[in-house]
Amino acid sequence: MEKREVSRSGARSFGVALALALGLLASLPAAEARAQRNYDLAFLPPNDARVVGFHVYVSGMSKSYGTYSNDINSIPALDANGAAHYPLAGLDQFDDVYIAVKSYDAMGTESVFSNEIMLAAEPQQCVATGCDDGNPCTVDTCGATGCTSDPAPMRGSTCNDGNSRTINDVCQASGTCAGTLPQCIVNSDCPAPADSCAGPQVCVANKCQAGTSPKPDETTCNDGSATTKYDVCRAGVCRGFACGTDAQCSDGNACDGVEKCVRNTCMAGTPVVCGDGNVCNGTETCQNGACVSGTPMTCPTDDGPCFDAFCDAVQGCRVTTHPDGSVCKTQTSAQDGMCSAGVCVANPTPPPPDPNTPPPPPDANTPPPTNPRGDRATRSPNTTCSTSFGPATDVHQELSSDSETDRKIVWSAPYNPMGSMLQYRSPGGTWNSLRAVSESHNGCDAQWTVTLANLSGGSEYDYRVSGASAQGRVWSDVYTLTAGPASSRPKFKYAFFGGNGVQGTAQSTQAGRVIQQIKSGHYPLVLGGGGYALSNEAIAAGEATNAAQAIDLWKAQAAPMTGNSIFAPVLGDTETDSATHGERAADYAEYMLEAGTPQNPYTSYSYDFGGTHFLAVNAPNLSTIHPSIAAGAAHLAWIDADLAAAKAKGARWIVVYMHSDLFSSEKSDASVAAVRTAFGNILTRNGVNVVLSSEGNSYERTRAVRGNLATPTLGPAATLDVTSATDGVVFVRAGAGGRTAFGSWLSATPPTWSALRDNTHAVFLRVASSDTKLIVTAYGIDPATGKQTVLDQVTMR
Repeated sequence: MEKREVSRSGARSFGVALALALGLLASLPAAEARAQRNYDLAFLPPNDARVVGFHVYVSGMSKSYGTYSNDINSIPALDANGAAHYPLAGLDQFDDVYIAVKSYDAMGTESVFSNEIMLAAEPQQCVATGCDDGNPCTVDTCGATGCTSDPAPMRGSTCNDGNSRTINDVCQASGTCAGTLPQCIVNSDCPAPADSCAGPQVCVANKCQAGTSPKPDETTCNDGSATTKYDVCRAGVCRGFACGTDAQCSDGNACDGVEKCVRNTCMAGTPVVCGDGNVCNGTETCQNGACVSGTPMTCPTDDGPCFDAFCDAVQGCRVTTHPDGSVCKTQTSAQDGMCSAGVCVANPTPPPPDPNTPPPPPDANTPPPTNPRGDRATRSPNTTCSTSFGPATDVHQELSSDSETDRKIVWSAPYNPMGSMLQYRSPGGTWNSLRAVSESHNGCDAQWTVTLANLSGGSEYDYRVSGASAQGRVWSDVYTLTAGPASSRPKFKYAFFGGNGVQGTAQSTQAGRVIQQIKSGHYPLVLGGGGYALSNEAIAAGEATNAAQAIDLWKAQAAPMTGNSIFAPVLGDTETDSATHGERAADYAEYMLEAGTPQNPYTSYSYDFGGTHFLAVNAPNLSTIHPSIAAGAAHLAWIDADLAAAKAKGARWIVVYMHSDLFSSEKSDASVAAVRTAFGNILTRNGVNVVLSSEGNSYERTRAVRGNLATPTLGPAATLDVTSATDGVVFVRAGAGGRTAFGSWLSATPPTWSALRDNTHAVFLRVASSDTKLIVTAYGIDPATGKQTVLDQVTMR
């Protein structure tokens, strides 16, 4: 063979001379039984130390080789003639086969091809002898590889499987003949019917079928269910019904009416109605089918000279004011006066008598004047707090265990003897007056409360509260109270915001506008994500001189929201005790009465409202829920138990909100990985729908995420419609709720989990809930007009 230099992949080239001979390995069996052949390949290796092995190329065409078929990774031992031997197996028997060899060195560089040898195709002897496997379920043919037996053409053909007990024998896909065993041949082969009302079965076309002689209708039977009390045969079938007589429907309670059996169905009776709708005469109850009167309500008398206690049929004990101009005596000095807005205002002191006018002569029939209130008029007036004046402030609605039908209103006002009042009405209606209760006071500053009960679900009420002045009561702005939903799975809406600040600081230019937009939404419930007064910035801007003043400014700014909605916040990192900013958790405790109790020991708290379970997680930073910190691990266990209980009770939606972000383009994923894993497992295991947060000064929403949230499995990228049960949890962070010192992204390219982000708008969230879907809408505030525009929206089902 000619020597050539062959270069491959820049490696050193070499040439190898090869001679190739082919020897038959062994005699072969009969041609018609063979499809392949085996041979001994004999060749003369080159005398070259660089050669480490050989590649054997096999092809069906002359000098047309692809990759090698065999790799001889050594130099075989040589025989006495200096030839190497290598067994070739599986060569085509009925086609021409071409063979050549290349040697290669340690670098993988190959030589050129050796000479080529050819194995001629062997004749197909089955053409002469024919093919027949004796199976009627196959078609036998002689082909290139010999005899083949194909069952496909005969599938379904009639055959005989040799079993006298089977019927309908047909050829199967496997080429075998098989029949089916019949259910029966005669009627006696059929078993008794499963339904005792049916007659004996008969054998029809080798199958057992119901007979034509069932038991008569209304024959007693047993359908096997303990929940049915009346089981009878109907048209040959045992059917269970709720009842056959009225007695089978009775629950033994005459107060809920007499139950009847109508067409085998128990119909509820007409309950005995005892309540007359008047709470003043007590709550009437039914006992043993008879109405029993309740205990009439005794309303406490009120010692205010311009008030009268009365009982309202719906609201219960209430207080009404005397008409302005009514005669009264002042409470502290017993002076004559006239009522004005519920306050007895003393009559002006008459001018002193003219000393030049002689006194009138005494009337012998007129007795000397007496003091109808004993010697009180002769003492100095009790002036304790009587000159304490000021408006009502910090008006807010408290979250309670029944915030849907009852609502507690709380406010601060002077601890003046005239007291404080709340007036309420349906919008545009007549004011009803209620005397407030002083829950606590610090000197002449008091906290006043009134609880409105039996509110009509979903209805709105106007209300206002009073402060005090030298001229009488001073009324606050009019607020709106929106009662909670009327049912457990209603339509209702609520809001969420965080990162607000005090209006007037350079960092919080939209703080007041966000509050006003939330106020105009008439939300019964507003969730807070932290970052409220941001006192450091207020002090730096000269809006406040200390943290306490900044907090008071923010509460006044938030009054349109807290007075019109239940405000349920969590603490952010600026609201926790720290010398850095001066704000404390106690500064916002009035809105978080559910937190820090024995039931809620981690300053987290939960509540149900409108069929939704809300969990407010105390996470001003991630240390409070970090699994490697003992307190954090205990906190996570408490959260897991709370969510599991809500899931077990069948909460329609589960919403978690907190300050810290688990998903944020302003954080590295590595910094939150451990909490994502531990907290995320709890969220996904308990079916949480959405997590709201507000740590970063921007807006961002994730795609639905599930699995290990450190490296989550992501839901569809383009969809705005998420199925929580399969797609996972959605995280939404809205941290610029008025603050416009926007955060910066760590990267211009969003993370794969990020669905939408914005750091150009102040933003708040509206969440609309119904029985079938939960819609989260992000509203951005236009910096020029203050109007809200939709930035983003996602629907969860």
